[in-house]
Amino acid sequence: MTLAQWIILARLERQPDLSQNELAALAEVAPITAARLVDRLAELGLVKRCADPEDRRIWRLRITPEAAPILRKIELFRVELHELMTMEIDPWFLDAMVIGLHQMKESLGSSRRLAKASREERPNIKA
Repeated sequence: MTLAQWIILARLERQPDLSQNELAALAEVAPITAARLVDRLAELGLVKRCADPEDRRIWRLRITPEAAPILRKIELFRVELHELMTMEIDPWFLDAMVIGLHQMKESLGSSRRLAKASREERPNIKA
């Protein structure tokens, strides 16, 4: 399995019933990339597509019981990696870094929303 597939499984464990488009947006990948990754996970029997009760065009994604052993491995790996990366960093600095990174991500998101709004408000002038 690839790291991208691990990320998808972990995300679906935390947020079941996402659509492929929602998953792609959260994972910050193209929808076709998310679809291909989900296809592979479905072939392995780790993810299933379920019909959306309100919109028949949308498939909701859920992990299957077969994914449980892999999710346990992912969690153990995540904990081990976190401990390794942060073992010599003062907890105060870690907290400050987390706050700073969240603020940076929010600023980037705000900048993108402002740029998109600005493009949409410009008149479409043809020469």
